[in-house]
Amino acid sequence: MNILATWICLDTEENSSYFPSSKGFSSDFTVQQVYWKCLACSMFTARFYNPEIRLVVFSNTEELPVIDGVDFQALFQKLNVELHTTEFNYQTPEGYFNNWRNQFYEFSIFEYISNSPLFDESDKFCLIDSDCIISGSLEKIFLELLDNLFLNYKINYTPEHVINGLSREDMRKVFQKLEGAEVNEFPEYYGGEFLATSISGIKEINRYFKILWPKLIQLHRRNEDRLNEEAHVLSYKFLNLKMKTLSGINMLKGFGQTLQPLEMLNQVMKNCWSGIYQQKKGKVL
Repeated sequence: MNILATWICLDTEENSSYFPSSKGFSSDFTVQQVYWKCLACSMFTARFYNPEIRLVVFSNTEELPVIDGVDFQALFQKLNVELHTTEFNYQTPEGYFNNWRNQFYEFSIFEYISNSPLFDESDKFCLIDSDCIISGSLEKIFLELLDNLFLNYKINYTPEHVINGLSREDMRKVFQKLEGAEVNEFPEYYGGEFLATSISGIKEINRYFKILWPKLIQLHRRNEDRLNEEAHVLSYKFLNLKMKTLSGINMLKGFGQTLQPLEMLNQVMKNCWSGIYQQKKGKVL
């Protein structure tokens, strides 16, 4: 079975962090509302272009909101979206990194999947950020997984360009500490908005991360550079793999990559969100 999944992790004031793209803290309801709306648009467009795909949302809450009159529980039922609730088991400690502290929630998702009978090892699995929309069939991506265990896309940043606290040169130094060996080339930076693999691949990442996690915490305690976000971690995982990368994914368009937050919301409201809004009148899909 082909699975497309996304996620939303709701932070409290105690574990919140700053979200540069939304210009607010992750515990703020206004910021969370942005991501709920994005998630709705993501699942709406996914179902529109991929009627047979299995759609899954992971979250640390069981409560679905009502926003602008849109009942998310009713919307999920209309779109046949599964909600799977899992705790956030890999919250980075305070001071680890100031932004995007809930990005490691993805590894709680991978742990949940690895222990759940609801996911078969042969299933093909694609995880996207909630602020992505789907603009076409995903069949080609899933077909690529017949010959490739992992699909991702790399971003050709210069070695000195800093992304979420680390440059590729900084990543190389951290990788050397973790490997206990020289890393002679600048590692590739693989974006965190998209990952495609099988459930067996997810289980492999889960096993790898369980070994890596205490090492990252140890680096933090020593006040040394560490891997700050899930994209850094996956880039390290892919260091020694000959994997296929997708340089241009036309089916995935991340709002946050090209538009400012207010422009993003306006675009959503004018297009996808305005369509979803009609669901309370019984007109969705």
